[in-house]
Amino acid sequence: MIRDDAEALRTAAGLAEEFRPGASGRDARRELPRAELDRLTATDIRTRLITAEDGSYLLTGVKNYSTGALFADWIPVLARAEDDLLHVAYVPADALLAAAARAVDAARADLDDDSAAEASIAVAAAKAYAGSAALEIADALFEVPGTRAALDSLNLHRHWRDARTHTLHDPARWKIQHIGRYVLNGTRPPRHGLL
Repeated sequence: MIRDDAEALRTAAGLAEEFRPGASGRDARRELPRAELDRLTATDIRTRLITAEDGSYLLTGVKNYSTGALFADWIPVLARAEDDLLHVAYVPADALLAAAARAVDAARADLDDDSAAEASIAVAAAKAYAGSAALEIADALFEVPGTRAALDSLNLHRHWRDARTHTLHDPARWKIQHIGRYVLNGTRPPRHGLL
């Protein structure tokens, strides 16, 4: 058990050095860092819930990270209704991708202008969101740890560069325009394969 903040910081720094070698290769192979998370969990760095003498609870610690959507099958999405009530919707992590796959399968089974448009729009929505999410996540890699994250030796810049290259090669702005026209006006996207 970790006894104080200083020990927690030493442990965290040691783990960071332990996890750094091979991280680029693991990321390139798209391997989730399950062994590293198991190792982190075993060190007992965590937030603590302590029962006070009066029976109440005291929560100590700060969670500055989240495995979140990376490991989630369902992602909680918060929405505030017109009546000011807060609602939670649990959305499958692969909802856009699954919708695109269903639309493509439907178009293959019965191809016409309508099914082709549905498939094009569904795939465009998934691609536009994926590009936006990739850039946002890659940007956070530099915002959270600071300037040290830009060191060539850490090779973190490859995430932003790769995401940006994909978004430039396959521009989301056209996809979003066609999605909007289709949803708002029923205007089918062009059938040239570039959407």
